[in-house]
Amino acid sequence: MVHEEVAVFVDLSRGIHVSQGRRTHANVAPARTVECEQLVRISRSHRFPHQAVFARSEGQLWKGLQAEASVLALVRRGPVVLEPDLCGHLNPDYRRARSAACRG
Repeated sequence: MVHEEVAVFVDLSRGIHVSQGRRTHANVAPARTVECEQLVRISRSHRFPHQAVFARSEGQLWKGLQAEASVLALVRRGPVVLEPDLCGHLNPDYRRARSAACRG
């Protein structure tokens, strides 16, 4: 995944336009279908509770899940597709990439 931060400063009265960008890369776990509790526990690619996930099951979507117990409860009802929640405050790779970009 590519993460890009862009900051723009515009002063219309003085005609000043300054922009700065930084691009960094982060590894993101692929979506995966889990069908039993053991697979949830074995799956370290989602790094609970630091990495939140989306869970899709039975035509519904749950966002921002960070507790393994929440995912286990869904799996007990049937197969669940898990994928990383890439919201910045729920994603440790994003936070790390953003910190690196800010340090320059």
